Amino acid sequence: MKPVISIIIPVYNVERYLTQCLDSILQQDYLQWECILVDDGSKDRSGAICDEFLQRDKRFHVIHKNNGGVSSARNVGIALAKGEWICFVDSDDRLVEGALTYMLELNLRTNADVCLCPIVKGGDFPSETRILDEYEKKELIWSCLAYRTGKYAAKGFMVDAPHAKLFRAFIIKNENLNYVERLCKSEDALFDAQFYHHADCIVMDTHPVYLYTVNPNSICHTYKYDNISMFGTLLQHEENFVNVYYREDPIFKNVLKIRAFVALEQVLYEAGANKLPLSNRITALRLFMNSGMVRMILSSTLYSQIAPYLQGRSKHFDLWLIQHQWLYMLCFWVDWCDSFYRLRVVIVEGVKKFLRVSLDKPLSSLFSK
Repeated sequence: MKPVISIIIPVYNVERYLTQCLDSILQQDYLQWECILVDDGSKDRSGAICDEFLQRDKRFHVIHKNNGGVSSARNVGIALAKGEWICFVDSDDRLVEGALTYMLELNLRTNADVCLCPIVKGGDFPSETRILDEYEKKELIWSCLAYRTGKYAAKGFMVDAPHAKLFRAFIIKNENLNYVERLCKSEDALFDAQFYHHADCIVMDTHPVYLYTVNPNSICHTYKYDNISMFGTLLQHEENFVNVYYREDPIFKNVLKIRAFVALEQVLYEAGANKLPLSNRITALRLFMNSGMVRMILSSTLYSQIAPYLQGRSKHFDLWLIQHQWLYMLCFWVDWCDSFYRLRVVIVEGVKKFLRVSLDKPLSSLFSK
């Protein structure tokens, strides 16, 4: 029987989580699936666990390959997929019971090319199914490219990742969509943005279908120098995409400048980077600025173009320092701002405690009637 849904799971050194992930596939009430397990050169028992599940159920297919990264593994799965729909699952995560049935029926009922559902997290949101209009679709694409997806994440949607979605396979194959194998940062955001562009109908639904695991050893929770140099490649691919499809669209005018500065913030802060020794941080910043693409975009950036999309304190001085490549001063400035913020929090909480005011209330409430 030909599978209707192809589940693609890249596997690399996840023996601690893999069994529960694959059990969640077996427990689905929808049965017409195939699951393509791409063992990307694992050094632990992950490959053996894949083989064990192959013996348990022939709907599993196992490919053992040399390590090439998550993009390479997903591309292998895409090439082998026979289903009409593609579902990406990470090997340390799980599908909730009935997830495949729910997403497939949702797509068929709305004639959607992809459905976006939340991951399981805290919060009780009202039930809603909504088909995006053209402007909302462009907002979604912009959010992926700019890496500004907070309004979606607040409701459990990982719109810039492959999780909790069911993609129409025809679009992926017909448009020759693949993950950029030289990327291990935001490669999924780029893929999703490209798919959203080619999709005629996108539906968002508030029913959670995916259990996300915070794995401290995953790419997004580790800090590696090799990842930093890839931001230039990412920005080049985003520029090519925008130039082909959205060159004249005002909403995309400054999207690369926003993404370049957000990348700088990732280099400065992500995965505890601001706690590393100063020499390590300087090395990371030099790698970041080695990219001609990064330098070109940041050098032409005005703070007014990016400020509305940044979070936290004003970062005007950060931009000026990186434009002049005063890297040591940038690190000292970031540390000073962080120390000042911590000191302010301690003082405010101390004042509240002294005055016996609830720590949950803003200090301004002291002066209101």
